[in-house]
Amino acid sequence: MEWHLSQGPESCMGILALSYRDLPYFLKSCFLYCGVFPEDCEIKASKLIQMWIAEGFVQARGEETVEEDVGEDYLEELIHRSMIQVVKRKWDGRVKSCRMHDLLRDLAISKAKDSKFFEVRGNIFAYPFNPRRLIARDSQNISQHLSNCHRLRSLICSIHIPQVNFWSCLRSAKLLTVLNLTLTVNPDLKRPLPKEIGEFIHLKYFRFLGPGKIRFPWSIGRLINLETLDLQDNFYLDIPFSIWKLHQLRHLYLGGYTILRMSKRYQRCFSSHLGIDKLTNLQTLHVERLEWVVSRGLPKLTLLRKLYIYGPNMRSNSSYELIFPSNLVELILDGCRLKQDPMLTLGKLPNLRALKLINDAYIGKKITCSSGAFSQLEFLRLNGLTDLKELIVEESALPSLKTLQIYSCYQMEKLLHQLQKLKSLQQVKLEDMDISLIEEIKNIEGEEFDKIRLITSIT
Repeated sequence: MEWHLSQGPESCMGILALSYRDLPYFLKSCFLYCGVFPEDCEIKASKLIQMWIAEGFVQARGEETVEEDVGEDYLEELIHRSMIQVVKRKWDGRVKSCRMHDLLRDLAISKAKDSKFFEVRGNIFAYPFNPRRLIARDSQNISQHLSNCHRLRSLICSIHIPQVNFWSCLRSAKLLTVLNLTLTVNPDLKRPLPKEIGEFIHLKYFRFLGPGKIRFPWSIGRLINLETLDLQDNFYLDIPFSIWKLHQLRHLYLGGYTILRMSKRYQRCFSSHLGIDKLTNLQTLHVERLEWVVSRGLPKLTLLRKLYIYGPNMRSNSSYELIFPSNLVELILDGCRLKQDPMLTLGKLPNLRALKLINDAYIGKKITCSSGAFSQLEFLRLNGLTDLKELIVEESALPSLKTLQIYSCYQMEKLLHQLQKLKSLQQVKLEDMDISLIEEIKNIEGEEFDKIRLITSIT
């Protein structure tokens, strides 16, 4: 396929069309959907798969199978057939991001147009106009056309218009399942987004990006079918307590500075009546500040695979408060400023395979991986722990560790002899470290250190 793509558009479009025709029926929709992203766009794989699932393109293969895993298989099959290109892979080899070749994207858009799979519009709208999926970028006059879009199931757009007009005009799309909205005008800081948001009860995927403070109405709690709520790229969020009613949520991303707004009715029952423990279908949770998870509710999220926590706990920095679900696979602590070594708690998680402590997540001088701890951990990154001086690996700790990355831990002094204890280690990356530590690893002599030198990358 790659050789044919290099031969020019006219000579390979026919071959590309044959490749598309040869796709299984369940992959054709997935391939066409990739055309909704801008040219040369680096597509986040998790986002793409979540949108596929919301559209109904991905079907679980049995009660034991998670749709997200099936979606990853679909993506890998498209990559194997050279219909999608890998940009980055994760620590475990899974796809992190991908893109479409320009010619393949042209093919997807052409096939989508022929089959009325989706419409791509700028500021010009032709009549009759009632698409099933609409991609409208930089549209200034989209609002007046949305009132007739009764068939609309997916909307991906950027708008420059007053938000109230947009939401009121969109009300006709009662069956909307995917909404990816970028707002390029600053909302009124004194008013929440319109309550009409709560009318889209069939919505499964909702991503919203806007400048300034974004204040959501209480009606967001009516989106009872919502599976993905992505507010990660917003600077300031004001979220109502009704978010805990979204029991179908699988992926929750909250970025920036997030306020959880409670009514007087719920102020006395934060931990017992409604809370994070109600979102029992969560697989991914991205939150700012430890207060969101420092509670007894987190261990009840038995399906949670990935947890990202950014920012310090404003009430306490004691590591004993960090009680995580035993099924957690990946954990990222960013800027949490923990005072006690978290490894005693984290090392007991039986399914943890990746751990990242970054940007002063821990502000102590010593990290200790106790004997027998981290039985399944394969990937460990320590980045920007500016007070850390020593990593201690006790006997039989980290038996499965394959990759160790240590960046910008400027005060770390002792490492070489700890690396020797990691028998499964395949790769070590060191960057912006103390010069004496680097020189010790570079210049150490002896056959017992040969492996360490071979697998270590220093920049």
